[in-house]
Amino acid sequence: MIINVMYPSAASLYGDSFNVEYLKNAIEDCKIVYSSFNEKPYFVDNNIDMFYMGSMMERYQKKIIEELMPYRERIKELIENGVVFLCTGNSFEIFGKSINDNEALNIFDYDVTIDFSHHHNSCFLGQFLNMEIVGFKSCFSYTSNNKHNFIKVKKGYGFKDNKNNEGVMYKNFFGTYLIGPLLVLNPHFSEYLLKKLKVEYQLPFKKAIEEAYDIRVKEYNSYEKIIEFKH
Repeated sequence: MIINVMYPSAASLYGDSFNVEYLKNAIEDCKIVYSSFNEKPYFVDNNIDMFYMGSMMERYQKKIIEELMPYRERIKELIENGVVFLCTGNSFEIFGKSINDNEALNIFDYDVTIDFSHHHNSCFLGQFLNMEIVGFKSCFSYTSNNKHNFIKVKKGYGFKDNKNNEGVMYKNFFGTYLIGPLLVLNPHFSEYLLKKLKVEYQLPFKKAIEEAYDIRVKEYNSYEKIIEFKH
């Protein structure tokens, strides 16, 4: 079981690196391979089970696009072959068509607009299959023209032109603005992802994390309006 973690020096804001730490502790035989700037990513010449990238400062997006562009076809191949991709925070934006009208990897059709004059921060509650998803959003970005919806919004904010949906899902590619970190906050989705990986697993601190999840879901459901912090 191999997880290729991309650009950990830049893409690890908001504690997102603990998504990988959580998986590492859930899976007995788990190899984490870190790919850094100015080197060929591990996934290019090797088989992987999972591709992971976390939140980053916006200034790193252009550099990461430049680093990954030579391997665009390989990334598409991995996605089409069902390799699990988890991209949290604004990291999934680089897989779209454009960011502020500048070319991104153009693997999916969505466009991203970054507006540094409006920083969005809010709690989030949504529905995916038979499970509720909780998390937080903190971004300057607005995504539009997405054709592959992931989470149905119950309380909170979705995409600019599709307010009822949040995130991108295509085959086993999962991209979402949600941070927290996502997997620690959502044990049922963590188990869903682990089953996609087809591994034997045991969730760390399962009872405590499920109890915390239940409390958060109950609290968010009780809100007349989701909490938003404006800057």
